[in-house]
Parts: sequence; C-alpha cells; structure tokens
Amino acid sequence: MSKMNGVMRGHIACLIAATAIGATMAANAGPLADRIKSGEPVRQGIANDSPYGYVGKDGRYVGIEVELAEQVLKSMGAKGVEPTVTTFGGLIPGIQAGRFEIASDGIYIRPERCRVVQFAEPHFMFGAGAFIKKGNSKIKVTSMEELAKDKSLKLGKLTGGAEDKAYVAAGGNREQVSDFTDRASMAAAVKSGRIDVGLVTAMGAAAAAANDPELQLITPFKPPTVNGKLFVYYAAFAFSQADKDFVADFSKRLKAIVQSSAYKDMLARYNVPTDVIPNADASVEEICKQEI
Repeated sequence: MSKMNGVMRGHIACLIAATAIGATMAANAGPLADRIKSGEPVRQGIANDSPYGYVGKDGRYVGIEVELAEQVLKSMGAKGVEPTVTTFGGLIPGIQAGRFEIASDGIYIRPERCRVVQFAEPHFMFGAGAFIKKGNSKIKVTSMEELAKDKSLKLGKLTGGAEDKAYVAAGGNREQVSDFTDRASMAAAVKSGRIDVGLVTAMGAAAAAANDPELQLITPFKPPTVNGKLFVYYAAFAFSQADKDFVADFSKRLKAIVQSSAYKDMLARYNVPTDVIPNADASVEEICKQEI
C-alpha cells in the first residue's frame, strides 16, 4: 500500500509540475511561449565573444549568458537552448528576422534598440573598456576623457556597439572610430597598428587582453561623467517585441538569479568582478528612456 502511495505521489508531483509549466505558457502567450509548448528548442544568438557566449576549447557553447539563458528558459519549460553564432551587428536584426528567439552579447539597453526589441531586466552594468597593443608606450591614460584628448589616435569598435557614444561624450571625435564586425578582427587591427585602441565593453576588453598575450588592457579606465553621472551602460537579453509577456516572467526569474550568491560564483568562474551586478532597483523601463 505504501509503495502504491509513493507511485501516486510521484504521478501527482509530475502532474503539478506539468500544470505549473502549462499555466506559465498560458499566461505568457506569444511566439516564444508557443515554441516552448511545442517542444522546439529556443534559438539563442551569440557573437562567439568571451565571457558572454562563445565556443569553448572542447567545442561546447559556454559563457555567462549561455548559462543564464539555459537556466531561466529551462525553468520555464524549454526542452533545450541552441546557441547560434553570428556577428554582434547581426544579433538584433536576427531577432527581428526570426532567426533566433533570444540574443545576447553584453547588449547595451539603448533607446533606439528598445524601439525594435524587447529587453529583459539587466544582468550587467558597466562602462566601456579599452585595449591596446602590448608595449604601446604612446598611450598612457586612466580614463576615457584622457584618451579623448589625443585627436591623432585611431580607434575601433564593434559594428552595432555604442562605445563611440562614450568616447564622444568624453570629448573625442566620432570620425576617429572605425567599425569592425567582431572582436577578433578589431584585435588584429590593434596588433598590426591599423588602429591604436580597441573599444568594447569593460568585460570584453578584459577578456580580449586575458586571452591574447599581444594585447594589453587599459586599467584603470574611468568612464566619462555626463550631467554629474558616470557614463555607464546596462546590458540585457533581447527578445522579439511579440514576446513581451513572456519576457516579463523571464525577467522575474532572471533577477532572482542575478541577486543571488550563485551569480557571484558564476561570474568568478569567468574571472568577472561582482561590480558588474546591477542594483536590485535597476529598471529596463527607465533605462530605455535614458538618452546617453
């Protein structure tokens, strides 16, 4: 009799779990919810960029945002998450074209982007970072404002990136900045001398220097001050605007992870400092209104 009760309890537990997931899907009606309900894997666009999402040495997809997306989406009933590598500049267009359902690569929440995709609540907060060729004695700066004073410098950023806005806010000229499709090509340009400085996120710059002995991180590297506030960005996962209800639930689950000690442990595994964790009251709705 007790064995039968155990079997029944197991069936009931499964039924409750299935019902909870079903209720979540019903509440979060939309293309992504429908895809999960049908058992199809969720496609995640990444830019093969450490520490966000990239192909590891063993050929598996790894990275902070790969792990976060899998944890949250599986808690929402997804059977699997399939990362897809593209360029940084192809991430948001890929969401718009339906090539994948979620995109990530430390994507800054920007007003112009908020008009075409639906962002989740932020999981990163940081300023721009910079790297140079190792041994470059010409550049000795500790802030974006100091860097912007030298009008002879040639800089690079990723296509679709917003680091040039921080550079201009610091007093630099946009004409000094060239676009590159990926961090590898920008790093190659720095090493060959085609450009002097590579501008990416602070985390991206640290990863670039850590993974290439020919590159050097500019550190410390203070962001510019605009209207009395440091020029920092918040980064988040991007979704289709048709998935607004789904993203609201995704954000609640994500925020619980981001504010936990487990997230600090995850960041540590990728050698990322905990000062990138946004304040608990950071709001994507408010960030979308900030014209910086």
